[in-house]
Amino acid sequence: MKKYLLLLPILILFGCRNNPNTKENNPDNNDSTKVLNTENKSSLPLAIQQQLGISEDMILPFDSLSMDSLLQEYKKDLASFKESEGDDYEEPEWFPNNEKYIKTLIPYAFNDLIKRGFVPVPAIQFQNKLKVLGLEMQERKKVPIINETKHYFSMPTLGAGWYDEVAKDGIDKKELNYIRYGISNNIYVKGYNFILPTTDFTDYVKEKKHNVVFHLNDEIVHLNKFFLNDDKASFAWLQRNRPGAIINFLKTYGYDTNEKINNVVLADILNRYDQDGSVSGMLDTFIRKIFYNKPHMELREGLLKSLLRLPVNEKNSLWLAMLDNYIEFLIKDGTKDTYAWYFDFTKKERYKAAAYFGYYLYKLRAKYKETNPIFFGEELYYNKNFYKYLYEQKYFNLPKFKEICDSVYEEYDVDVKTYLNRVGNNG
Repeated sequence: MKKYLLLLPILILFGCRNNPNTKENNPDNNDSTKVLNTENKSSLPLAIQQQLGISEDMILPFDSLSMDSLLQEYKKDLASFKESEGDDYEEPEWFPNNEKYIKTLIPYAFNDLIKRGFVPVPAIQFQNKLKVLGLEMQERKKVPIINETKHYFSMPTLGAGWYDEVAKDGIDKKELNYIRYGISNNIYVKGYNFILPTTDFTDYVKEKKHNVVFHLNDEIVHLNKFFLNDDKASFAWLQRNRPGAIINFLKTYGYDTNEKINNVVLADILNRYDQDGSVSGMLDTFIRKIFYNKPHMELREGLLKSLLRLPVNEKNSLWLAMLDNYIEFLIKDGTKDTYAWYFDFTKKERYKAAAYFGYYLYKLRAKYKETNPIFFGEELYYNKNFYKYLYEQKYFNLPKFKEICDSVYEEYDVDVKTYLNRVGNNG
C-alpha cells in the first residue's frame, strides 16, 4: 500500500570536504549548492536564514545516518520486489507518521527546491498564504484531523477522498490517527515555509545513471513555485500536466478567491458535463459537506462569481442548463438513483445552495439575454417551503435577490393564470 523511498547515500548526494565537486574545487557550483555543502549545525546560510526569518531552533541539520538507514530499507525492499516479480507481491508497511523521517526529509527537499528556482519566502508571506487556505494557527486548532508538530503540520487532502467517508459516522481514535498520519497528507513546513504534498517516497527520488538520487518530482516543485512564488510558468505547467493539483486547492480548502484556480475548476466541470450531461463533476466544488467537528456545508461563492466573468460563448452557455439542472437535483427529494452525496446535505443546506445557484443563474441568464422558463422559477412558484425559507433567511442578503424572486414569481403567476384561462375557455 505504501512505498519505500529510493535514496542515494549521503556522501554521493551532498558531498563532503574531500569531494571534488565542492565549491572550493568546482567554481561552476551555484549559490544553492552552498546549502548542500554546509557542514555547520545550522545547515542554512545566513542570507537564507534572514530571508526566511527562521529561528535557530527551527533549523534542521542534514541527517546522514537517517538517510543511510532509509537507503538500506529501500535496498531490502527493492531486492524483495525483484525476487517476487510475477508473483502476488504485497508491499511492506511504512508508517509516514514517523516524525524523524519527515524532519530528515525537510532540509533536503528545501535545498532541491532552491536548486530548481524556488525563491524562499519569509514567514509573514507564508502565514498569509496559509490564511487564505483557512490554515492559520487558531483555525488549525479546530480541525482534529490536522497533525501539529514543532517543525510542520500535516492535513489530508480531499484528493484522497476516503477520510470524508470515514468521518460521516464519527471518527474514533484509531481512525483519527489513521487519517492524521496518512501517506497522502500535505506537509506544511514551518520555518522553511514550503509544502510537501505527500509523504510517498517515490515523489522524492529518481534514478540517474543507475543511481538513485534525491530529486523532488516536478509537481512538488511547480506547486510551491506557483502557490508561494506566484510563478506563472509553474501554473501553466500544472494546468497542462497536473490540473488535479490545482483543483484540489479549491476542493480541499475552499480556496475560491484565485481567479486562475477557479477557471481551471470551472473548465473541468464544464468538460465533464459536456461529455456525459451529468452534474457529477460538481462534487465538492461549489458546495462541500464538512464532517469533522460540527458537520456543516461550505459554499464557495467565489467560484460562482468567477462563473459570471466567463466569456459569453456557445460552450459557456451550457452553464445555464447545468445550473438549472443542479437546482432541480438539490431541491427534489432524493431517490435510489440519486447521487449518494446528495444525502450528505440536509434539506436546509440544499435549499441554501439552490438559492445561491438560482441567484447567480439569473445574473448569468441576463448576460445571455435568456428568458425561457426554468426549474428555479417553477420551484419559487409551487414550492411554498422553499420560498418561505428564502424569506426567513432574508434572501441571504444577496443584492436585489428579493426583487429577482418577486419578479420571477409574478411572471410565473401570469403565465399560469393565462394558461388556465386558455384551458378553461377551450373547455
